[in-house]
Amino acid sequence: MGMDISLEWDGMTEEDKAAQKKYGRGALRASIGMINENGILYEFFGESMFNAHGGTFDFATCTGKLNEMCWKYLERNRSGTEPDNLPQRHYDSLAKSQAALQQQYPGKNVVIPKINRGDCIGSVGWANELIQFCKLGMYMQKAGKNPRISISY
Repeated sequence: MGMDISLEWDGMTEEDKAAQKKYGRGALRASIGMINENGILYEFFGESMFNAHGGTFDFATCTGKLNEMCWKYLERNRSGTEPDNLPQRHYDSLAKSQAALQQQYPGKNVVIPKINRGDCIGSVGWANELIQFCKLGMYMQKAGKNPRISISY
């Protein structure tokens, strides 16, 4: 469980779709325990985009916000703070997953950990995934390919 965001565009080929699955090109992932990553994605793409499970996103004007979100993400991970903007459905899903695991392993204390990337390399790596996703969206928008995102969770 978690959040998957994929980039789609007009004229997307089967090779593009295969590269997306194999290499993550044009795909973002945040598992349910990745609280900071989910918070950044929710804040970056906006509540209305999540409520609609995706749509058209203006990549041409997102550079300033992208820079702000990356710095915010890195600072949260460095300081150990969590976002306060996640919708209740995220926590409901976390509780539902926790209950399902508890049923699967009765008598054991099974916990889905909150992942806090306190390490610089892991944090910078995930921030770079967001940057590369947006750069591809910017390229597709400049090429007139009508980039849009699809969100599943």
